[in-house]
Amino acid sequence: MNRQQQQQRQRFPVRLPDWWPAFQGRINLYMVAGLLIVLGLVLLRFLPAEGLIGAGVLGAGLSVLVASVTGSQAVRQQYAAGANLLRKERYYAPVHAELRRLRGRLEEAAAGMAPYPMEVRPEPGPPVIAAGFNVVPFQEWTQIRHDSHANEFKLATQHALAVVEQCVLNYNEIIRESRAATLAILARHADIAATALAQNKDYLQWHQEELERRRSADTYVPPEQLKWYGAVDYAISMAAATTGSGAQTAGQLLAHWWLDSSRSLEGPNRAHLWLLAEQPKLAAEYVQGGYQSDMQSQPPPLDWLEPILDAVFAELRNNDNYQAAQIALENLLRATHTAERLLETGLRRIQELYEGGPPLV
Repeated sequence: MNRQQQQQRQRFPVRLPDWWPAFQGRINLYMVAGLLIVLGLVLLRFLPAEGLIGAGVLGAGLSVLVASVTGSQAVRQQYAAGANLLRKERYYAPVHAELRRLRGRLEEAAAGMAPYPMEVRPEPGPPVIAAGFNVVPFQEWTQIRHDSHANEFKLATQHALAVVEQCVLNYNEIIRESRAATLAILARHADIAATALAQNKDYLQWHQEELERRRSADTYVPPEQLKWYGAVDYAISMAAATTGSGAQTAGQLLAHWWLDSSRSLEGPNRAHLWLLAEQPKLAAEYVQGGYQSDMQSQPPPLDWLEPILDAVFAELRNNDNYQAAQIALENLLRATHTAERLLETGLRRIQELYEGGPPLV
């Protein structure tokens, strides 16, 4: 072999068949079986008088050959069972369970039974402690990929999971953009409602009584006399008292508070996510729940909040960010379905081959 042929062989190495390592490990047994078979055939052909011995030697050679082949297959099956059961425990089952939870959460949002997830967290890290943060994890696959164990999955499954991961990144970015779009629209409609409230005779009378009460030493208000105006008056008063480039309108202040709703028992930052789920009435209930009733005021009533959120929702339906968020959820849901089915098929196959088949009860 000349130097050029050696270089070509190094550049394009010969790929041995998959069965070659098992054959190489048992080559001595195959050689013994072959010698016995040849010897038996020789005795039968050339020494007919020793036919009984020849038949015995031939039978022994065939027995060794059969035992070697079946033993090799049994060892390979045992290795395959151990490897796939380990893959199931470490990789397949955790990823499948996470996909199933993600798919269920997305289906609830698509059906309007829950707000859109605020975030699908793809990066490995500490678990989300409080369910109120409305964060859905998708960390098992990314952790496996970061640990260089992606080759434990078939290429088709790797591709399906990579599509889910990309859809997750797109979804998170679009949800953030939809919040900014909702904030601007909500601020405008909240401004209209706050301006109308500031001209309401009942509100003006309450406002005058509130100013007199604050000047006096008696700050106690009987529960039956509490009104909800204070929940909005703070934003109206703050907007009127601030000037300059950084000043915000009452509607902008209210929109920030309503979207944050940090005091809500349901969890923060869900108002625009309920609107994305096409549930403006539930968004209004969520905003109302973000207020904590105290000795000074009550939360705004739903008959004041609902028209505001209804108007916001009507405008959002034609908003590009809103429509993009719905498409992003549909794409993520479709990709999650595909990856989940692939994992489920593989888990069933492992059950059939290595775990005694499906349960009988």
